[in-house]
Amino acid sequence: MLILMSKPRKQKLPRDLQRSVAVDTREQTPWQWGDLVVERRTLHSGDYTLIDSDGSLLDHLIVIERKSLDDFVACCGRERARFERELQRLAEECMYPFVFVEGSYDEVGKQNYSSTLIPRQIIGSVYAFAIDYGVHIQFVSSHDHAAAAARRLFLVIEARIDRGDIKVGSKECVIRPRELTFSTRYGA
Repeated sequence: MLILMSKPRKQKLPRDLQRSVAVDTREQTPWQWGDLVVERRTLHSGDYTLIDSDGSLLDHLIVIERKSLDDFVACCGRERARFERELQRLAEECMYPFVFVEGSYDEVGKQNYSSTLIPRQIIGSVYAFAIDYGVHIQFVSSHDHAAAAARRLFLVIEARIDRGDIKVGSKECVIRPRELTFSTRYGA
């Protein structure tokens, strides 16, 4: 059995973001970002992204689409065709597309949503969206937890940019592969 392991990183994440956050002008219930600089801008896809030090959007690198649980369930059912077009656009335009669902797997399992879809249809859709479009779908328990998770995700991206793992240019990103070591189960 082959195990892929990355070398441990010694660098810690900074305590807070140095870049600003862009929130789409159409976002109806935006997350609260505390003391961070937040700008309302019209984003082509998604609801949140970072703004680079030169003022350009990093929406070709990282975008978060926010969904309430009921909205996401509708995207798995009656609004699926529209949502899949949105995911296709995200996949084509963004290196790291995310969907943050403000709800939990437990709520899905208990059917705490307004739909006749059953939980396995929703979970199956999560996997299908990930496989078909390469989108990362994160369930977070509440609006506030989603904001905290987004802040943490942006910190990780920012740290990788700052240490040179991700080179950001105008609408182009280059990822430097991490140094990987290989080992087998038997140490050979």
